[in-house]
Amino acid sequence: MLWGPRQLAEAAALEPGELTRREQDFLRASRRTLVRSRGLRYALWGGFVLSLALVYGLLELRERWGLERQVRAELDEARDELSVVLETRDLLRSERAEAFRLYGSGQKADAEKVWSRSTARAAHVRHRFDGVAGRLERVLALAPERQDVREALADFLLERALWAEQDGESAALPTLLQRPRLYDTAGTRWERWSAPARLTLDVPGQDVEVELRPLTRDAQGGELVGAPLSLGAEPWADVPVPPGHYRLTLRAPRHEVVTQPLLLRRGESRRLGVRLPREGSIPEGYVFVPSGEVRFGSAADASVREFFNAVPQHAVQVSAFLIARHEVTYADWLAFLEDLPPEKRARRVPHVGTGGYAGMLSLDQVDGTWRLRFQPGDVLYEAREGQPVRYANRARRREQDWLRFPVSGIGFADAEAYVSWLSSTNRVPGARLCSELEWERAARGVDGREYPHGDRLAADDANIDATYGKQPGGFGPDEVGSHPASRSPFGVDDMAGNVWEWTRSWLEPGRAVARGGSFAFAATSARATNRELPEPSLRDVTMGLRVCADPPPAVH
Repeated sequence: MLWGPRQLAEAAALEPGELTRREQDFLRASRRTLVRSRGLRYALWGGFVLSLALVYGLLELRERWGLERQVRAELDEARDELSVVLETRDLLRSERAEAFRLYGSGQKADAEKVWSRSTARAAHVRHRFDGVAGRLERVLALAPERQDVREALADFLLERALWAEQDGESAALPTLLQRPRLYDTAGTRWERWSAPARLTLDVPGQDVEVELRPLTRDAQGGELVGAPLSLGAEPWADVPVPPGHYRLTLRAPRHEVVTQPLLLRRGESRRLGVRLPREGSIPEGYVFVPSGEVRFGSAADASVREFFNAVPQHAVQVSAFLIARHEVTYADWLAFLEDLPPEKRARRVPHVGTGGYAGMLSLDQVDGTWRLRFQPGDVLYEAREGQPVRYANRARRREQDWLRFPVSGIGFADAEAYVSWLSSTNRVPGARLCSELEWERAARGVDGREYPHGDRLAADDANIDATYGKQPGGFGPDEVGSHPASRSPFGVDDMAGNVWEWTRSWLEPGRAVARGGSFAFAATSARATNRELPEPSLRDVTMGLRVCADPPPAVH
């Protein structure tokens, strides 16, 4: 009989008496064989499991090696790409500097060509930055816990934030600055970003009081002035100050108060020399603007810049000068006219017939009294000296003294004749028309704001078309200084709205430029970046002037 595994199992379940002796001997031998076969199977199974574990371990190790190679390769490529991007960024900086040099030397056409090339290069830099970002994000997804990956990402985000700051991407900065702090465990990148400036003040004189206040913006773009920072006692040398915008005010006995807006950049060492004018050396009605920087031009897109006739925004150093707090008034102009011989007086009398933007204006004498007739909109107004102008449709500032209106209806040659008279008669020594560079410095300070007081112009902050509801009978000039809300960082009024102001072009030497907007134009035109380029012969109800002058010799 043949005994298989099943038969052996059944036989093993029988009682010994039920089997023959021969069958019992065979059964015992078969059991020993069966035990040996089971041990062999168990041994084979254990070997199989061990082999499987070895294979799995080798596969896992191979996968780890592959991931390591992939991470290292991606990381190396990201670093190489970032190096190329930074080199291109440095080249772009040089290209832009050349464009700004050409703008400043009066070669505007050549400057625009260089700037156009730099614009294309800037788009390429942004694209390459995006490529590096994508590669690093993939690496982070593959190896989120690796320290070298996290540090590479922190390095990239810092460089990207520096580029955003340079390229005017202010909206992207908060997000870019939050993420490095997640990966920069040592805090070295944040230390680099927030590295203080080192400020040294060189202010001759005794008992000088120094006040340094930080400036920020609210949600609407208005200026917020912080509490004064302590600079310690004199001498003020190498004082650490957090980077940012500030207003520095200097006071000393028997000297004029001087205000200096400052932009302190991270890690820089700034030595600031300020000379305080002697008390009484500044003509009445004028303010001293110390030498310093202005961010000249517009940071807007090319299409907006073209609308404003503006160049790309960039830092320009401006020498010290004086500027009038207010636009030249009719009272000021009448003093000029009355000092002229009759034959010259007739040429300098304000008037607007046809050819202006709008309206009409005439100034004449009736029975020895000056009379103003002007039509800024639909309504004609007439008033003599001593009589107020009463606007037809205003809820506020309805009745005003027209002698304190800014003079208008004058051409560029009239403005030049007026400042020459001020200087030659020593009423204002060194009087002259403002260059548009000086005008913009006095209007904006150093932080590139859009309006004299911030980045937003509300309807009643200045005299613009919306101030009196764009209603017929509401348009017209206001007495100078009626809108202190839009006062500039140097305390100058009406640099937005009221009337346009004749200035000398800095970009096109010899050309006349009108700045500041007027009561008949929208807030957009009142931006400090806007440059109108009218013909010098233009006379208009909305066109006036402001005077600049050389600083006193003691502060040159």
